[in-house]
Amino acid sequence: MKNCGLLYEEEAAIAQEFSLKDAWDKIIHADSVRRIAEDRVEKQTTSFTGTRSGKRWELSISVSSFAEAILNGCDDVEQA
Repeated sequence: MKNCGLLYEEEAAIAQEFSLKDAWDKIIHADSVRRIAEDRVEKQTTSFTGTRSGKRWELSISVSSFAEAILNGCDDVEQA
């Protein structure tokens, strides 16, 4: 999913794109969730963190952008 967040995994030195399935898996299996509020930022970020096979990960997403991406995907399926 492009442009709605970043996935950081301990073994990867950089943030990476993620699929809808990756996002759902991280949301379901998160150990903690926190809302990151910043002044003058239009779309606030929610951070989900957890571990997989003993390695830490963090998914930071704009929930509104994530929901918009899902709706766009639904529109694409309906139009196909």
